[in-house]
Amino acid sequence: MLKFLLLLVIFDQAVCSVEVEVLEHLKTLQDQIDQPISACLKKLTTQFEMMAANFTNYQSETSEIIDSHTQSISSHLDSIRGIFTDFGIDIIPCEEIIQDDIDQIFRSSSEEVTRVLLFGFLTGRRVVSDAKNMFTLVQNKTVEIRLSVEDCMSMLSSDGCLIEVLSRIILLQYTLPEMIESVVELHEEQMLLIEEDVISGLEKIIYRVTNSYRDVMNDFVVCTLKYL
Repeated sequence: MLKFLLLLVIFDQAVCSVEVEVLEHLKTLQDQIDQPISACLKKLTTQFEMMAANFTNYQSETSEIIDSHTQSISSHLDSIRGIFTDFGIDIIPCEEIIQDDIDQIFRSSSEEVTRVLLFGFLTGRRVVSDAKNMFTLVQNKTVEIRLSVEDCMSMLSSDGCLIEVLSRIILLQYTLPEMIESVVELHEEQMLLIEEDVISGLEKIIYRVTNSYRDVMNDFVVCTLKYL
């Protein structure tokens, strides 16, 4: 009986020893995986910081496009300024026009050209305004993703954290072109009244945004694949 108990103790010690070795090995593997992914997440966070900063520049560019657009059609407004004056409206391209005043002009004006020019002006301004709002939305989403990445870095052991972050990046990356299309196609029948450089300028900015997301995503995937 004593021999049996002695063997049991020896066997139990051996099992415990193996268990400790296995746990230590697993911990080593976990550290080897977590540390590189943590490095990838830190890089991703830095990239999102840069993207968020870039959006300030993008919004400044859209403001310049708005100013350029309103100035480019100021000659059209000058040609119909008399009609506005008749209604006591002193219109300035960069100022808001009261909707009631617009409706009144539309009802009273018998000149189709005047109606088309005014509507074209308002449509063009709405396109760039919607684009600016879109950039603000994307910027906010970018900040949300950056915060999610930071949260993920603080709880790497949480299942699904990384997948959730990547899913949000992918979702925004692939919905962005749809947002672009909705802006560019706004009042498509009036697009000929909008200066081509306005649409071209917006498309170039949006193209840079799309590329930024694509590059960030590709960098992160390449970074993680080295260790997984």
